[in-house]
Amino acid sequence: DRVVVAIPNDPPENSLLLGPIAYLEGAHCWVGSEDNLINRYYLVALKSYLKEDDIIVRITADCPLIDPAVIDTAIRYFENHNFEFVTTTGGYPDGMDVEVFRLKSLREAEFDEKTTLDEREHLGIYFLHRPEKYKIGRLALDRCPEVKLSVDTLEDLIRVNELIRRWGNEPFDFYKALDMGFLW
Repeated sequence: DRVVVAIPNDPPENSLLLGPIAYLEGAHCWVGSEDNLINRYYLVALKSYLKEDDIIVRITADCPLIDPAVIDTAIRYFENHNFEFVTTTGGYPDGMDVEVFRLKSLREAEFDEKTTLDEREHLGIYFLHRPEKYKIGRLALDRCPEVKLSVDTLEDLIRVNELIRRWGNEPFDFYKALDMGFLW
């Protein structure tokens, strides 16, 4: 397993700022198109020497609280049910977003002439728009709190910082927070 940070090439300072941080944290960093996420991920996969059946897990930078247990749950769900694409979007709170797919599916998206610009920019919808072609799994909680854990605005950052302050020094545990009623 390896962690790769796939950052957009615009603004150009991204790679100068984020590359060294990723490296210090033990991750590889590759730069690619801002508007064509499918291409960025595909090129990163090639540069990372992935094989056709290798699993790719997509986590976005606006999800700072993503719990490794949620990632593991999504991967197990993907593998145990032979899905070709799995997402937590819509079944977990915003901010616990995980997408799982294989390089061979990503390759199909990259070379599909019918892939729209919107699908290229928002990778997951390419698969979601083709349920007849891909076996899709939507991972969902029995009861999902209506809490936003992603950071897209200053207000989001303030809310997530407050949640982290209230949680304390231990790493954020999403499932434990659910059990404790911390997110309700």
